[in-house]
Amino acid sequence: MVKRIAIMALLVAATLASGQWLGEKLSMLDTFGIPAGYQSFAYNRQNHTVYLSGDESDSILVIDADRCKSIARVGAGRPVGAMCYNPAENKLYCAYAYTDTVAVFDGTSDQILAKIGVDDTVWLFCYDSIDNKLYVGGWRDSGLVGVIDCQVDSLVAWVEGSGSYPSDMCFVGAHRTIYVMGDDDNTVVAIDCSADTVLARIPLAHAASSLCYNATNDRVYCGCWSHVIYGIDASTNQVVSAIERKGIGLACDPARNVLFTQYGDSLFVVDCGAGAVLCAVKLPSAGGAVMGYDLLGHKIYVAQDGG
Repeated sequence: MVKRIAIMALLVAATLASGQWLGEKLSMLDTFGIPAGYQSFAYNRQNHTVYLSGDESDSILVIDADRCKSIARVGAGRPVGAMCYNPAENKLYCAYAYTDTVAVFDGTSDQILAKIGVDDTVWLFCYDSIDNKLYVGGWRDSGLVGVIDCQVDSLVAWVEGSGSYPSDMCFVGAHRTIYVMGDDDNTVVAIDCSADTVLARIPLAHAASSLCYNATNDRVYCGCWSHVIYGIDASTNQVVSAIERKGIGLACDPARNVLFTQYGDSLFVVDCGAGAVLCAVKLPSAGGAVMGYDLLGHKIYVAQDGG
């Protein structure tokens, strides 16, 4: 079924404590149309654009992050699920939905540069900015995570992930570590990127649904569906905090030391220091959210099912 969506770009208009926010809604009923079955956002730092993919569409929507306006559709050849932008190479990596192929696009020309076979149905990406490697999570019941060398665009290794079906990952450059969570496991696995081996297994009281890293307090935050947000100390790989906040999806603004999470028809802003909700921003509709954060413009993009 084609999904109708609205994209909200939420920009801090004053201090977080004031709860004053400027909200912009991007109409998808323009000449560029709707990327059906929306799946993920990616942010291109060089030209300050945001990409939105759909696994029911064979093209990618391009959004001007300054003007909050759709500006192009890029032909992908097949429907696209996960995406990840590599700023070192100015490349956009796109997983062809329900296949074992990753397409590599030039970030300037939007032309396909390469296609990489990974022997798995790719579901998510995580970029290691220190080693210029891309970690690939797929629907393997063995929980393996693939490693792509971005300089030559080739699969170079498989490492053990978290349980079955890795469903989210995040990179911590300060410790050269990738954190991986699985759909059927209450464990987050830390992978040492220098050796591509498992560094630690971190047990949680609930299965995690999303991960993000906050460089301000050096914590990896784990959202656990309708339960709690756990904080993992990235230097010790121990759970050190728990915030009682229901949410789907996580994003972080380290400059303000806050988290964003969506639940129902609201986007919640959580103070990481106090462990409390600062404010809630009403969204046009309820439903599962796909989120992306623009560090330069201090905007959080939320794609929602409006149907």
